[in-house]
Amino acid sequence: MWKEVQTFWQATFASFDSVGAIAPSSQALAQAITQQVSQKKGRVRVLEVGAGTGVFTRKLIEILAVEDHLDICELHPPFIQYLQELTTTSPAFINFKGTFRLLPMPVQNISGAAQYDYIVSGLPLNAFEPQLVEDILTHLLKLLKPNGWISYFEYIGVRRLKMVLSFGKDEQRIHGVNHIVTHFIRRYEMYHIPVWHNLPPAYARHCQKRILRRRKI
Repeated sequence: MWKEVQTFWQATFASFDSVGAIAPSSQALAQAITQQVSQKKGRVRVLEVGAGTGVFTRKLIEILAVEDHLDICELHPPFIQYLQELTTTSPAFINFKGTFRLLPMPVQNISGAAQYDYIVSGLPLNAFEPQLVEDILTHLLKLLKPNGWISYFEYIGVRRLKMVLSFGKDEQRIHGVNHIVTHFIRRYEMYHIPVWHNLPPAYARHCQKRILRRRKI
C-alpha cells in the first residue's frame, strides 16, 4: 500500500498536468468503472488505458477468466515500473489464468482496429489539450469493436469549476475540452454512476459504440 502511494505521488509531482489526480482511485470507483466488464459473456479482449498504480487493473483480473485477454497501457515511467513489479509479484497476477500484456506507450500508438470488447480508461481528459482529447477519443473508438463499451471517469463538477475559474489560454483549453467531451457524452454515454467514496467524488461514465442499423425502405 505504501509503495503504491509513494509511486503515485512521485508521478504526480513529476507530471501533474498529465497525471491529473490528487489521490489514487478508490475501490468504490474501481467497482463502478468495471461494471460493464463484469457483465461480459464469453471470451473478451479488454484494454486498460492510463493504468496508474493498477487500482482498476487488479479489479479487472478478478473479473476476467482463462479465455480472456487484457492489455494494460501506461505512459509514465514510475507507473510502468510499478506495474511491471505488480504483474510479477502480486499473487492476483501470478494466479491469473488469462493472458495480459503491459504496453508502455501512448494509447494512440496501439495499432489495429475493432479489437477490444471493452476499454477502461483512467486518463484525466480534463487536464489535456483539446486536440489530444480529440485524438485519444477518436483512437479509442477505432480500437473498439462495434457495440463495445468505453468506461472512464471524471471528477464531479471539476470541468464546470475549471470553466468558471480559468482565464486566458487555460480558459480556452478547458472550453475546447468541454465541447469535445460533452459531444462524446451526448453521442455515446448510456449511463453514469456517481461515486462519492472517492477523492474527489467522481462519475464512472459508461459509453457504447452503438452501430445503428439502417431501416429498410
